[in-house]
Amino acid sequence: MTNVTMVYFSPNGTTRRTLQYLAAGISRDCRQLDLTPFAGRWGKYYFGPQELVLLGLPVYRGLLPAISEEYFRCLQAEQTPAILVATYGNRAYGNALLELKEKAERCGFSCLAAVAAVGEHAVSREFAGGRPDAADREILFYFGRRILDKYLQQGRGTLPAVPGNRPYEQGDLSRTPLITDGNCNNCGTCAAGCPVAAINPADCRETDTRRCIGCMRCVHNCRRQARFLEKSHYDRIVAMLRKTAAIRREPELFL
Repeated sequence: MTNVTMVYFSPNGTTRRTLQYLAAGISRDCRQLDLTPFAGRWGKYYFGPQELVLLGLPVYRGLLPAISEEYFRCLQAEQTPAILVATYGNRAYGNALLELKEKAERCGFSCLAAVAAVGEHAVSREFAGGRPDAADREILFYFGRRILDKYLQQGRGTLPAVPGNRPYEQGDLSRTPLITDGNCNNCGTCAAGCPVAAINPADCRETDTRRCIGCMRCVHNCRRQARFLEKSHYDRIVAMLRKTAAIRREPELFL
């Protein structure tokens, strides 16, 4: 193993932290490739058979985010061992791991292991607030050790079946009803940080709902609290989550 690299899309830092905790159990020297910025997904990155790559993406409504096509378009592997990581907001990860596995294999990765990990929900911190927490960190470190043992014993190995059903495609997951109120001073923070370039930098009150993936980065980063979900939409999501995401779920390892 010549290099260990974390490759992630992480608008709010949850997936990045999850990969860091997992990688700590594998190697003290781990490189990072952040594909969150819009401009970062226009490069080309190659990985050889002696490397190990952690591929991390968040889950939105049971699937990978719409930018996953851009994410994998950047990557080219030569039977490179890969660890798949999907982070979700304590409700369900649906078909995301299956989608992640199939897209990774099409890029030339050899899937060694997969992890479904819980992170703070992007819409409301009422659900899985502060996660991954100290308990998650310990579990993920242990998962990393187990994955390393498999790698040292078997090399690339074969990943057993992961949960999910085909077809895993759904309809349009965009058109998130984000609102910008009078507190906005057009500072540009939201536009500069938007991972899909959905916000007009000349007028931050304009959001391209066809591009927006609902990651809530602009909401969390707004210093004036001028951006938020339309109230009835927010209330519907929270009501659903109180029924389906109230009980703490733990990280899962597929090895």
